[in-house]
Amino acid sequence: MGVKLHNKLTVAVFVLAVAVYGCSDRLRGVSQSEADRLRCQRQIRCAAYCVLQYLAEHDGQFPRTLEEAVSGEAGEQMAQRLTQCRVKGAASKYIYVDGSRWFTNGAVPKDYPLIYESKRNLHGDGINVVLMDGSVFWDEGARWITDFGKTHPDYRLEIPQ
Repeated sequence: MGVKLHNKLTVAVFVLAVAVYGCSDRLRGVSQSEADRLRCQRQIRCAAYCVLQYLAEHDGQFPRTLEEAVSGEAGEQMAQRLTQCRVKGAASKYIYVDGSRWFTNGAVPKDYPLIYESKRNLHGDGINVVLMDGSVFWDEGARWITDFGKTHPDYRLEIPQ
């Protein structure tokens, strides 16, 4: 089995696991808000994994959109689901930071944002953020992304409200 086919299968299994596990109504032992936050973290991590896989398969070239990366790895139907967080009848579209505007060959520093939520009040006061290294964290009050945007004004990041 070729490496690309193996990678595609790995992504497909990962996406399917997130889709199935992420749909459970309630995680045991945590509040509804925390459960929503954790489901969103799994989902946004999956979307980021698709972008990172795209980078690996396209010689460090970024996809034009998050939807392009997700649909290429997980299919059109999953792209609609994995590019936004839906909670309590509301949705927060994920904001994708295309590093190709400032860096070549995917050489974005690992501690720079790759994807983050567009609304900061969906699961409490904050947002989920994925960095270029694939790590996901809860950004209380969207302080980290706001500070990053102030420190790097040339990126013109959309700060969640």
